Amino acid sequence: MFRRIVSLYQNLYITSSISSSSLSSREIYSRMKQLMDSKEYKKTLDFFDQQSHSCTDFEINLALKACISLNEYQCGMNIQKTLSQNSLNNPYIQATLIQFYSLISNNMPTKVLDLFDEMNIEPNQAILAVLFSACSRVGNDRAMKIGRKLLNQMPKNFLNDNKLLTSAINMLMRFGDNIITYATMMNGYNINNEPLKSLKLFEDMKRDDINADAIVLIILIGACAPIGMLSKCQSIVAQIPLHFYENQRICNFIN
Repeated sequence: MFRRIVSLYQNLYITSSISSSSLSSREIYSRMKQLMDSKEYKKTLDFFDQQSHSCTDFEINLALKACISLNEYQCGMNIQKTLSQNSLNNPYIQATLIQFYSLISNNMPTKVLDLFDEMNIEPNQAILAVLFSACSRVGNDRAMKIGRKLLNQMPKNFLNDNKLLTSAINMLMRFGDNIITYATMMNGYNINNEPLKSLKLFEDMKRDDINADAIVLIILIGACAPIGMLSKCQSIVAQIPLHFYENQRICNFIN
């Protein structure tokens, strides 16, 4: 019995020594990354709390991502409040904070836009979707300027991301840019050699009672040409109002 008690005490002492020992930043990051990869987000945060005094921006970023995965809003806010100015200027932490703020308080859209203004890296597809959503919710002149600029600068290959496209379309419709929305998306599909998707958007326009303008009609005819859809092209031409025939660019496409 005595030996068992001694053995238990020794095990407790060893465990306590290990947990209280100072780990290097590399060791902390490696352990946190391992826990994140295993989707053990709660253990990630517990470990971060134990080692927070030795954590760098890399570990802080992982902790914020764990908060997002767990919807641990208060924990994320507490971490954010402790960040130094240097950490707040870290582009990767800024990107993670944008995702974090998009989830809380029915999303803090103005805070998301504030963080975007401070970013010095190009937003990826996930961040763009969050930014489009934030612009849509804020809906003021600043938001419209940011949203349109982001859309104009968006890489063409991002047009294959349906979630991102939906977010962009919803944003522009909130701005009242319905026809601009469809023209931009349809032109992007044509550039990426996906004319069938362009034609599908035209059907969506008709469903939403949005009348095509000269630019959209030119894009549509351009979509039909490479796939040899003569009947479809003729159908589109038949829908062109007479007054559009005064537009020389449309006449050049038709003739």
